[in-house]
Amino acid sequence: MKTKDFMKTIILLVVLTFISLIFPFFSAFIYLIWPIPIVFYIVKYGTGEAVPLVALVAVVNGLLVGLVYDIPNGIIMGVYSILSFGLIGFFLGSGIREKFNPFWTMVLTIVAVIISNLAMALSLPYILGFNYQALVTEMRAYLDAAGLFPQYDIILEQFLYLLKTLVPSLLLVTSAIHGILIYYISTWYLRRKGFDLHQYKPFSTWRFPRWWISLALVLLIVARTYLQYSSPGGLSEQARVVIINLMILLFFLIFLQGFAVVVNWLGRRTSNFLLVLVIFALFFFNIFVIYVLIFLGFIDMWFNLRRNQKA
Repeated sequence: MKTKDFMKTIILLVVLTFISLIFPFFSAFIYLIWPIPIVFYIVKYGTGEAVPLVALVAVVNGLLVGLVYDIPNGIIMGVYSILSFGLIGFFLGSGIREKFNPFWTMVLTIVAVIISNLAMALSLPYILGFNYQALVTEMRAYLDAAGLFPQYDIILEQFLYLLKTLVPSLLLVTSAIHGILIYYISTWYLRRKGFDLHQYKPFSTWRFPRWWISLALVLLIVARTYLQYSSPGGLSEQARVVIINLMILLFFLIFLQGFAVVVNWLGRRTSNFLLVLVIFALFFFNIFVIYVLIFLGFIDMWFNLRRNQKA
């Protein structure tokens, strides 16, 4: 039985790999379910059993992708198998297997996603033999050759500056979203399979301290305004980066509370977890909806829109 599950897990992970490559549209969803087979195997057979499993999956993925596409893509896929769903599945599965507190198991999952994203971003230049500055230089050369450089140089510079400035908060926000979703989807699946495990409280009941978050936002706005007009030369670059990243993280917490309100509302109309997930995925990346959820979260913090409502 153990050997059979071992082989089934490898085959399933390889199939998911090729689905993500053949149908890139589904890659975001597959990223969320990729760790589940590893988590399932760890919970069933133990943490130590996952090491050879992840290693073999990486080798098989690397060889098959290398044969179908080319050697560099095969190497990337092999490394990705270890540093992405392999690492995340190992952390999450180990947390559940060792019966960690559900909250800390979810935090462990988010930390695993952060480590995974950082590891991939730092390792790709060495694997492919390039650096990010060279890519920017090539982009500028292309725009220059196309006669677009005068118009787009300023836009490119502003975009790169903004991206560099927001890297810390973007890394934490995207990792938190992925980690939370992976945790809830994986634990939901395990419970459907009959495993007796404690899950962190339903997301639809999440709340954050309104006084601390509101006060922190006010203080950051006051500090930014004061430093801008009182310091010689205005707000320093370091202060600007720190303040804007802290504000994004605080708004992200408000966004999560707004999302919890929507999940609570959907949960009272359907018990289908996957349907709720699909509905949310349809508008999650709409910037207007994100603003609405932030506004909704702020209103819920102060006026408790979910009063006397059950998830």
